[in-house]
Amino acid sequence: MTNIRKIKINISTYVFILLFFYSGFKKELFSILTVFIIHEFGHIFFCYLFKTKIISINVFPYGGIIKLKKLLNSPSYVDFFIASGGLLFQVILEALNIFFIKNDILSYYNRSFALINLLPIIPFDGYKIFNALLTRIIPYFYSLVISIVISVLGFGIVLSYQIIYSRFNLIFFIFVFIHIFYEIKDFVFVINQFYLERLLYNFNFRKTKYYRSLNIKLLMKGVHCFFFNKVYISERTLLAKKFDNSSYF
Repeated sequence: MTNIRKIKINISTYVFILLFFYSGFKKELFSILTVFIIHEFGHIFFCYLFKTKIISINVFPYGGIIKLKKLLNSPSYVDFFIASGGLLFQVILEALNIFFIKNDILSYYNRSFALINLLPIIPFDGYKIFNALLTRIIPYFYSLVISIVISVLGFGIVLSYQIIYSRFNLIFFIFVFIHIFYEIKDFVFVINQFYLERLLYNFNFRKTKYYRSLNIKLLMKGVHCFFFNKVYISERTLLAKKFDNSSYF
């Protein structure tokens, strides 16, 4: 199982727990922690199922952020199941609660936590699930751009709704804004990492795709790509020229 030293609890989480505990909301706190543990265990389960190494688990009041040692070119279905693992385990928890436990407080927080994580907004699971599905049908570069744009628009919609109906939660929006900011900031790094993996590793993809252009942005996950320049050239030849003529190194 995950080494306890890999778990890092943010100071805001300690404050959150203490406020709930000393305010007399012990049942609510117990329900929230139960949902959180079940949710994160769902992610961990699929990480171990697909032999994906966990670097760290960062615990925040609105959920955990799991950092993985995983290639960006890993199969889309692996990304999908790891991202949706928490929600799948919450569905199991909800079924157990309906038929056996019958705890209304637990059900409320379980459904609320699931609803938040379904949002296609960075850093929630909905964003990762949406991107994993998108990478199966369009190139990785464009799937990442679209996912980030949807995330920013979604953030704006949720923020506007909260302000209009006077339910603004400052901590929540700071938490989301910081993660969106870093996702955008690291965009070029992530794309270059995706390209470098294709250059340095011999992936055994079953599918092959041909393009009548030299647009490297058309590279897809799980697909060997060839590009036309009088004759078709492999993606690795094009990537070698890209990085040889760039200032990346």
